[in-house]
Amino acid sequence: MKITFVPFVLLISMVVCVSLNAGEQKYRVTKLIDKGWIKGRITHSRSDLEMPKLEVDRDKGACGNESRKIMAVDIGPDGALSNTVVYLKEIAAGKDFVLPATPPTLTQEHCNFSPHVQLVPQFSSVRITNHDQILHSVHAYQFEPGQKFVLYPNSISSPSRTLFNIAMVAQRKESFQQLGEAGIVKTVCDAGHYWMTAYFVVMQHPYFAKVESDGSYKYRGCAARKIQSGELA
Repeated sequence: MKITFVPFVLLISMVVCVSLNAGEQKYRVTKLIDKGWIKGRITHSRSDLEMPKLEVDRDKGACGNESRKIMAVDIGPDGALSNTVVYLKEIAAGKDFVLPATPPTLTQEHCNFSPHVQLVPQFSSVRITNHDQILHSVHAYQFEPGQKFVLYPNSISSPSRTLFNIAMVAQRKESFQQLGEAGIVKTVCDAGHYWMTAYFVVMQHPYFAKVESDGSYKYRGCAARKIQSGELA
């Protein structure tokens, strides 16, 4: 399989013979007779690549003094590329979503968003928590699938639209927000903590995976048909 590196997330696309042209139809759940799986490993050729450090320049009592690094490109000692998402491209039908018992949670603690990348079905409800005794402002921007944007944490490329923008003061510890259609949602803090960034990768179908710390991934329940490797830039 040919693997191409794309900043922030490496989107490995694979086209199954049941194709889906953009805008023509929605993903549908169907019974699978012959099931298979796809697995692989995502690595970067530059295991020594260092990302710039970000200075903490305010609220050091709550945020600390240590600098932050850009998490969008997180490379392990052996080249394993963390914070990477893989998914099947243009799949029209397959297995159903298995939703978790609790909604995905975005945590603010020590002036960091955690986790950095989450994969969720479209129209998911997300829980946002604040464990800091200072003001945070969670501003979420929606990007279309496949759209490229700037890696720098608080930079927002155009076109994008605001999905929600909520102020979370020290007394507001929890908020529930609704995500929309498939795409990428970039969250930043508008309260001056420019280094705070997190992403929701919102998927229309369940054939996706976030790679493990060693760069490996696997998704199950794929239709046992001819699969052709491809790329999404």
